[in-house]
Amino acid sequence: MSVISFFCCVTKILRIFFSLALSVAVLFFALSQNNNSSYASLLRQYLAAQQLYDKATRLNELENYGPKEEALEKNWNQEALVKFSALSAELRKTSGLYDSLQFYTSFKVGELQHYFENFGEAVSFYREAIAVKERSSLPDSLLFKPYLYAGIIFYNQNKFDTAVRFFKQAETVQANYNNRLAEAERLYNILGVLYYEKGNYKQAQNYFQKALLLLPVTNPYYNELFVNYKINLAQLHMRLEEYDKANEIYFGKSHWLFPQGSLPEQQSSAVIQQHW
Repeated sequence: MSVISFFCCVTKILRIFFSLALSVAVLFFALSQNNNSSYASLLRQYLAAQQLYDKATRLNELENYGPKEEALEKNWNQEALVKFSALSAELRKTSGLYDSLQFYTSFKVGELQHYFENFGEAVSFYREAIAVKERSSLPDSLLFKPYLYAGIIFYNQNKFDTAVRFFKQAETVQANYNNRLAEAERLYNILGVLYYEKGNYKQAQNYFQKALLLLPVTNPYYNELFVNYKINLAQLHMRLEEYDKANEIYFGKSHWLFPQGSLPEQQSSAVIQQHW
């Protein structure tokens, strides 16, 4: 073979290789564009559902919240649930391409099913959100609320062992962070209730005190929660026959909660169970 023939042959091979490489590049670019387009569409669906969810949440925080607002809140939450559920079904077909979007969508469906008291469905979606996080590189802090909310459902169903398992997993997540995670005070108050019911009053006291310490003043329900958590702590002191400490919380100048003589007459365990 002459040098010229060899050169022509090599040139043809290079052209074929370049053509194939270019085709592959175009294919990857097309797939990338398609993925970006798909993600943009999915994100728009999420934001539309989130907008309804946020509108319902803001209604619930109104001072003049009444039957009209309650009906509208339920309607918007129902619409949000329909949209989030449809999005969740679509995301399951993406083979884990959009873990962050899938996590938040699953969690929102769980929250809304919880709101409508469809507890089995709620737990199922909380578990799904947890599974999405576990297979991804998303931050561990995202696990806190699914564990907490699922635990609350099991607690209310008197499935205490399962509830404790979820609460302890939430506590482990919080322990790995120096900063307070949202609703950490709620977790510690619930754990205080559980230990109180088991008769472990020392541990219950530790958790009630943690709940008070972590309750942020920016919480829109701060005053109500502060009083409730203080009541739990006072009832614990009464059970331990530490009446001076209980009275200091109820009537003391620094921890005044009730006018003299107006202390509600409920059994201590009932009071503690009610104030989450």
